[in-house]
Amino acid sequence: MDTYSKSGDIGAYTTYFGLVPDYNMGITVLAAGDNKFSQMQVIRNIVVDAFYNAAEEAAKEQARAAFTGTFKASELNSSIKFAVDDGPGVVITDWISNGTDFLANAFLYPSNDFRLYHTGLSIVHDELMWYKYQLSALPNGGEPGMDLTWNENNARWIWGDSASYGNLGTQAFLIGFDSNGVVQSVGSQALRCNMTRQAA
Repeated sequence: MDTYSKSGDIGAYTTYFGLVPDYNMGITVLAAGDNKFSQMQVIRNIVVDAFYNAAEEAAKEQARAAFTGTFKASELNSSIKFAVDDGPGVVITDWISNGTDFLANAFLYPSNDFRLYHTGLSIVHDELMWYKYQLSALPNGGEPGMDLTWNENNARWIWGDSASYGNLGTQAFLIGFDSNGVVQSVGSQALRCNMTRQAA
């Protein structure tokens, strides 16, 4: 999650301005006086703690309602299961591709934490709003590698589409939402497989 911020001072006045596009929210703090900067910091921290945490929890609740479930292909033994936990992104807990456990393939091994992240790309097709997501696979339950400063496991986000099939990245997904914002269809681009939501 990115925060775009700017602060500034003039005379007895100071201000802080911050925007969080992911949450569609922002804050502005204006302060004046002999201790203007310390006043601004205290107010900013209180506002950020209260509203950012509330926005994150609301986003998690929305994501659980939208993503959680199992999606299956109609003509192949292919399925994928999504969940939302306390970590970032959407968790892939199970992924079967044509009868094979795709999360156990050589490219993803020894990863054990598989998450989808929104790329910001979208298109409307077949009455669904489709968004592109990118798979990030990490070992150690998603914990950062601490043994080396430039541990490759800390930079998996730059590996996008490093493994491909038929010129399409195996980490790329197209996810279709209905008008209520609930996921109805999941497409693995490289595997040319479309999976639809199954009844609970």
